[in-house]
Amino acid sequence: MGLANFSTVQTDARALVGGAGHLRTNLPWVFLGNASSALTQFCLLALFARFSGVEFLGSYALALSVVAVISLLANCELRTLQATDTSQRIPFSTYFRIRCMTGLLSIGVLMAIAAWPGFSAATRMAFFAVAVARCLDGVSDVIYGRLQSRDVMTPIGKSQCAKAVLSCATLATALVVAGRVTWAIWSPAAASAGVLLVYDARNLYRFGAVSGQHLLAGAWRTAARQGWPLLRLGLPLALVNSLVSLHAAIPRMVLTRYRGEAGAGIASALLYAVIAPNLFLMALGQVSVTGLSRGFCLRQRTTFLRNLRRLLTAAVLLGGVTVGVALLCGGPLLRLIYGPRLELYSRELTLFSAASSLGLLSTAVGYGISSARIFAPQLPMMLSVCAVSALFCWLFIPGWGLRGAAWAQLVSSSWQLALNFALLSHFVLRELKEGDDARTDG
Repeated sequence: MGLANFSTVQTDARALVGGAGHLRTNLPWVFLGNASSALTQFCLLALFARFSGVEFLGSYALALSVVAVISLLANCELRTLQATDTSQRIPFSTYFRIRCMTGLLSIGVLMAIAAWPGFSAATRMAFFAVAVARCLDGVSDVIYGRLQSRDVMTPIGKSQCAKAVLSCATLATALVVAGRVTWAIWSPAAASAGVLLVYDARNLYRFGAVSGQHLLAGAWRTAARQGWPLLRLGLPLALVNSLVSLHAAIPRMVLTRYRGEAGAGIASALLYAVIAPNLFLMALGQVSVTGLSRGFCLRQRTTFLRNLRRLLTAAVLLGGVTVGVALLCGGPLLRLIYGPRLELYSRELTLFSAASSLGLLSTAVGYGISSARIFAPQLPMMLSVCAVSALFCWLFIPGWGLRGAAWAQLVSSSWQLALNFALLSHFVLRELKEGDDARTDG
């Protein structure tokens, strides 16, 4: 979709700031929702490791890693498309039906993968249970997009928190009290279904002005035909997100090759120690993306830059605090979290923190790019970032080990930030400047 075809709408001036007007109300719950979603998988893996045995833990971890990639593609970034569709030309029913179709398709693809002869019965069951849970989460996510397009973000965070608590509680009950591993594997799916039916559907009607009867009525074939342009528009960004996950995994994959699973485990522990700033910036970005999109759509350069400047300032502050904490008390912090064995890797923690800080800036700039629906150019950019990461990992890790992985991550993150700024300047800021010039000439 070219920038020239990006629709413009007449909107009340108060709506131009989008989520900024509700920032204080929305941000805490959005942050809690993102944090709870990120920590839930860690808690689930810890419970499986303690109460189900190593073999079943491996099956569940394998299912999570494979299903995550397919689910990202099935999402097709429909939530982002809704949040940036300022004209709302496409009805919500189309988004909803398309997500249901892609969810069912993803379950079929994953079942075909699980049917591979090398997988055990436990792994096949884990694939099916996790796939169903992700499909239900995808339906909730498209409801989140409807609420986000209307600057109603608090129910989204509450929904994510509810799913996190219910998932961990039902899993712990099934494993510890009942001692049934087969029940436990379905706990996240049961929690997602319960929250979707009891809470998300109610919020869709209350805040999104959409009833269940409206969604079920009408021809699904027509919705599929109308939704095809959406899939073509959102697929590049879905592929970009898959590459973002790959970029984070490349150093650990190469470390496994040269330093074994222990090296990859230490790298994962260090990276997990700096995850909190990313969660906060993601929450702030989700709150701000609607205002960014409206500012771009109406060619309001001042409004767009104000929202973008807020994201960049938050990224700089969060990154500075992260690096400062790693420099001043990285060793004691690692000892407190992981024990004395990892205290020796404080220098590597500082390097990973610096790379994470550059990643925060890239994320902030990426919200500005995505708010203008500049999706396709991000795909070759992330391909080059992954290529740079792989190249420097193969150069640095054989001789330097974990420190080489940190330096490789720092180099590739710098390259990603430079390319993101180039995309922002070429596709977004130039378009906004041309809009200002056209109004001045007029």
